[in-house]
Amino acid sequence: MTLQLLTANRLSDGAAVYLEPSGSWSHDIQRGLAVSTTETATLEATGQLDVDNNMVVAPYLIEIEVSGGTHVPVRQRERIRANGPTVAGQTC
Repeated sequence: MTLQLLTANRLSDGAAVYLEPSGSWSHDIQRGLAVSTTETATLEATGQLDVDNNMVVAPYLIEIEVSGGTHVPVRQRERIRANGPTVAGQTC
């Protein structure tokens, strides 16, 4: 079954974040609120309010699957975002 989460980037530091059931944002995709496609309007409205309040930028919905109780993004791009920067700790 495919579900959706709302993701965005936190305005203060640019980190990828996910909307939690409490209405706050977490960097942990596992804490994200997973909903069916019929329930996404509420998520999008919450995301827009948080944009208006300068908390996050560019919120959008992503598709996930739940496998063994774990949120797994369907698209590779979102899997990379969920696992953090691919260049963390590297110096130029």
